[in-house]
Formats: sequence, structure tokens, C-alpha cells
Amino acid sequence: MFRIYKKIEISASHTLRGNVKCRQMHGHNYVVELWAESETLSVASMVIDFHALKEGVELLDHKHLNDLIEEPTAEAMAFHLFRTIPLLMKVRVWETSDSYAEYEKPV
Repeated sequence: MFRIYKKIEISASHTLRGNVKCRQMHGHNYVVELWAESETLSVASMVIDFHALKEGVELLDHKHLNDLIEEPTAEAMAFHLFRTIPLLMKVRVWETSDSYAEYEKPV
């Protein structure tokens, strides 16, 4: 199995209905980590181009996440990215330097 890893930093705003403190619009400087895997390599000898991973995450950069994800928690962001970027096996979204959520492909 071939695996690659990419770390990307983005900034975005959101509001969270289910959290009293976070009901007001605010933002985070997120760190997103992506793991992709494939049993075979592409014609270009890659799992997936690192640039394609970056482009997928940057669709959220400098956006109001509520416009893209219904309730944009870190968990929902991880799942959204997992569903929209091909070949991912795991996504980790750091909301702060000591708090992250992740989604991993079921076994």
C-alpha cells in the first residue's frame, strides 16, 4: 500500500448553533492533515498529486464555513474533506494547537 501525507493551513469563519459560546461568528486558523493511500500508483507514479490535496482543502480557505457545511464543527469539516477529496484514508482538522477532530476510513 502506498501512502502520502499533506499538511495545510487555512483560515475560515463559522458559527455553531449547538454551542452557546460559539453562536457568534468567529474564526480559526486551522491546520488540516491528510493521509491518502492507494494500492497502485498513477501513470505519473503518484498516489495523488500533492497539489490536488492542497486545492481540495483550499476550497475552505477564507470562507464562512456555514455556507459550505451545515454545522461546521471540526468533525464535520474532517468528514466533508474525506468525502470530497479522492483516495483519502484519514483527515485530521486542528481547530486550535491542542484540539483536533479526525475522520478515518472504516476498516
